Amino acid sequence: FAEETKIAENHDLSLITVKLPSDNTICPGVYYYLFKELAWDSINVVEVISTTNEFTIVVGDDDIHRAFSILMEAKKNVSF
Repeated sequence: FAEETKIAENHDLSLITVKLPSDNTICPGVYYYLFKELAWDSINVVEVISTTNEFTIVVGDDDIHRAFSILMEAKKNVSF
């Protein structure tokens, strides 16, 4: 990586991985619903890593407990 230039470095981050149902790819709005819930509570999502059946969100350490609580509450309100 000798010719690469670092453009940013973040510290104090935490991750939450959400397992999605197998049919999530044909269910519109899955990501929208979860990100909307986080945004409404001013949770900044630093990064997203996703695969077909799960996705991981990266948030600041200061937001991890609230983000987890929000996602757990959101889980109760969905049918997918």
